Amino acid sequence: MRIAIMQPYFFPYLGYFQLISAVDLFLALDDVSFIKKGWIHRNRLCFNGKTQWFTVPLQDASQFRAINETRVCSQEFPRWKHKFLASLAAFYKKQPFFADGMNLVEEALSQPGESIAELAVASLRVCCRLLDIATPLRIASEAGGDPGLRREARLIELCRRHNADVYLNPPGGEALYTRDMFAPQGIRLEFLHPVLACYPVKGRDWIAGLSVLDAVMCCGPQHVRKNLLCGYDIVEAA
Repeated sequence: MRIAIMQPYFFPYLGYFQLISAVDLFLALDDVSFIKKGWIHRNRLCFNGKTQWFTVPLQDASQFRAINETRVCSQEFPRWKHKFLASLAAFYKKQPFFADGMNLVEEALSQPGESIAELAVASLRVCCRLLDIATPLRIASEAGGDPGLRREARLIELCRRHNADVYLNPPGGEALYTRDMFAPQGIRLEFLHPVLACYPVKGRDWIAGLSVLDAVMCCGPQHVRKNLLCGYDIVEAA
């Protein structure tokens, strides 16, 4: 069984969903340290023709606190939500599948939960459902085990708990993990290299690496499913 294990990101880019679609089981790694300048609570869209960040407001975010312990700021969230939805309407309303993207966002934000982990996982689930990604998505902290284990030891533990013999990692892991770390445990290490194909965009240039919301609103769920999710290469670790 092939498994992927990643921190939950808020409406991430298409490569993240390529990773989910390429495995038999996806684990949202919610019990590791929050990364302040990472992708857990933010991503990018095209507002007014330029790449702009959208960032969920958090309360006392710290790298010394786990993702599932990092809270969405309840005081700022309603105002941020209103502003975010207004920005989407202002800059994406002329895109042919604008409604599909807005429905995703409104559903994910309707019950944000207390932690950024809950909100990020909600964004992943609604996108997977729209894009017909059938891969089971589970939460790592609910799987048991020792979240205090470091890096590959934690990944190996989760692989073994779910009887996975192949661990698929995004390309950033090539600087961290080698085949020799996993092979003694009977686990083959692979890396997914996303291929971000250009898709139709109305009224502006295509920009690579934006949130999945851009692709959904610009070219529609069917185009994403048929033409964009399969754009990747998988290579075995050296």
